[in-house]
Amino acid sequence: MCSQTTPLGQLALIQMLRGEEEYLPSTTCTQAFAAPRLDYQPIGLLCSAGAAAYFQAVIKKAVIHVKGNRATIQLTSDFICQQEGGLTGSSAVKVDPLATTHWIQQHGRWLFDDEPTGTYSPSGRKAAAMLRAALNGRKITVKRPGFSLSIPFCANGTSATTIQKSDGEISMAAPYLWHVAAGFSVTSTHEPPFDAQGEPQGAVFVPAEARAEWNVKLVGGAPYAAEASGANVPISAPGAAGC
Repeated sequence: MCSQTTPLGQLALIQMLRGEEEYLPSTTCTQAFAAPRLDYQPIGLLCSAGAAAYFQAVIKKAVIHVKGNRATIQLTSDFICQQEGGLTGSSAVKVDPLATTHWIQQHGRWLFDDEPTGTYSPSGRKAAAMLRAALNGRKITVKRPGFSLSIPFCANGTSATTIQKSDGEISMAAPYLWHVAAGFSVTSTHEPPFDAQGEPQGAVFVPAEARAEWNVKLVGGAPYAAEASGANVPISAPGAAGC
């Protein structure tokens, strides 16, 4: 599977198998399959499932559309386990970024052709590209009681988060991939990739030591971010991230 899929498809497979907490730039597709973590427990989720039984059950009911050399596979039944209660069926599909997957046929082979963020529509990909371009080289600094986070958005898609505690201790997380999802957010429902004023909007994810998500929006070409709590977070000037 790894040898046949596109680079973006490999990222999607790594994210699906390892989970957001293990979504590292250094992880290869082969490594993800060699030691999958399908029992991972990211913040807000608590789910454990046998790989074969899980995928077999949801794939059996999938709907497949083929047009020319492109295909779309859409799940109609899925499940997600949460700490309080759980979502099943179509409700679970709505919050699953891999509930709809896209494939393209090249030289007689079907290649996994998804973005790893769930933004599959052309308008979603356009909005995500605009948001990512605006964030490249910028940095978010979040101050909280006892510590502060400095999170750069490097052009190669990595973010080496720095955590500085009030006692002077400084630690730096290993490089993580940051990515933008236009029209999809873990803490909210699906939204259109462009707002009513035509400005691109989405969510940026950094699964570092302190996993972070912000809703991001361009206003007049400048990015504005808000934490899941709704608090506004300043974004530095271009190039201030130092990477």
